[in-house]
Amino acid sequence: MKSKFLSIIFTAFSFVLFAQTKEEKLQQLMQAYSAIGKLNGSVMITQKGKTLLNHGYGLRNVTKNLPNNPNSIFQIGSVTKQFTAAIILKLQENEQLNLLDKISMYFPDYPNGDKIRVEHLLTHTSGIFNYTDDREFMQTKAMNPISQKEMLNTFSNKPLKFVPGSDFEYSNSNYILLGYIIEKVTNKPYEKVVEQMIFKP
Repeated sequence: MKSKFLSIIFTAFSFVLFAQTKEEKLQQLMQAYSAIGKLNGSVMITQKGKTLLNHGYGLRNVTKNLPNNPNSIFQIGSVTKQFTAAIILKLQENEQLNLLDKISMYFPDYPNGDKIRVEHLLTHTSGIFNYTDDREFMQTKAMNPISQKEMLNTFSNKPLKFVPGSDFEYSNSNYILLGYIIEKVTNKPYEKVVEQMIFKP
């Protein structure tokens, strides 16, 4: 009798599960991830031009208890590094710079700039201090606009962690410098170069 009852329950559950549309299944899956703290953000899923899901989950502002929605804006952080690297390589391809260029070519006063090459920045082998390791800067200045000079001052005078090219250590400072090099070489703002060289094509 018990197994018969379980069989009926399972059959009913299966019917409900398989009767769901793809959209309902996706919504249920995302809600489940959100409920266990594995998803906080906005999700858009399309297939063959049809939007299957476009919904926000969790909070965009915990302090104010503001929920995410399909139009929530997020910081994309290090996702921009792939754009920066692609542009640097494209500029080398166009013979506008060379990966072997010393960064002193672009920042004449940069300490040890004659020992650090563009390729060191690109591959995180420069030994330059990672400015995001500066807790005071991250807590007091990171969210505000900052000039190039002020930004460089947050890490340029810190000692190198190792001889450039001799080791590897992830440093956001490398890509800040690459972004500035892009602006110097193209004489355009970084975001304009990304638009022209990546987004439009």
